[in-house]
Amino acid sequence: MRTWKSLAWINEPKDKSSIVLVCEGCGNESRCETALHGPVVIAAIGLRIVVDPPGAEVPDNFLPDEIQCRHCRRIYSSLVHQTLSPS
Repeated sequence: MRTWKSLAWINEPKDKSSIVLVCEGCGNESRCETALHGPVVIAAIGLRIVVDPPGAEVPDNFLPDEIQCRHCRRIYSSLVHQTLSPS
């Protein structure tokens, strides 16, 4: 099975596991690395996950901050991109 390309991962954990994420753009299913310690993921699309039990705490570095589908090249990001305007 293919993997997602990790473009950015702030505070990348040393110990990792993986889950299968589905690209909303093309429907491709690929493995994505996650932090080893975290909640049980019962569903995932892009960088959105559903955990069990509901409301379980998800570590900030559980998923990469920015990933790219290797099939259609769509990028999913949880980073806030700021555009600087001239003053």
